[in-house]
Amino acid sequence: MGGRFDPIEKELESENWAFHAVMAVYFFFTVIIMLNVLIALINKAFTKGDDDWRLDWIESRLHYIELAENLSYHIPGFRQTHNWFPNEIYFAATAKEVEEYREEALKTQVQKLEKQLTEQKELFEKQWTSQQEQMQNQLTLQKEQAERQFQELKDLLLLGCREGGRAET
Repeated sequence: MGGRFDPIEKELESENWAFHAVMAVYFFFTVIIMLNVLIALINKAFTKGDDDWRLDWIESRLHYIELAENLSYHIPGFRQTHNWFPNEIYFAATAKEVEEYREEALKTQVQKLEKQLTEQKELFEKQWTSQQEQMQNQLTLQKEQAERQFQELKDLLLLGCREGGRAET
């Protein structure tokens, strides 16, 4: 562990200047490439942080305002007496989230309209069948009434013929 610092092979000693030159060039370019990669990664991290800090700050502020409002929600008149909260609260969303929200809202609205349409259709069908049954019952009653009146007329005519025949004799 104390280590031996002598070269592994005798060819790697200071006499072989070509090997040392190639090693120096290799280490030089390797160090430059690795440092460039490191600098690029750090630059990307700082750029991302520089671009997103406002959104992160607004989201954090929104979170704290939401917590404060939830704490003071049940105190009557708290918001009116203390001017601690902004008039408008902005919520952050990406374009994809907004699109998904709109699609979901549209689907919900279509489902509500379809439900209302089916309810209206069922109601119309019930009313239609009810009116048909009512008209059928009225027609049946009118038919029975007409048959009774017709029978009464026949009976009166028959009775008139009998009495007319008696009166002649």
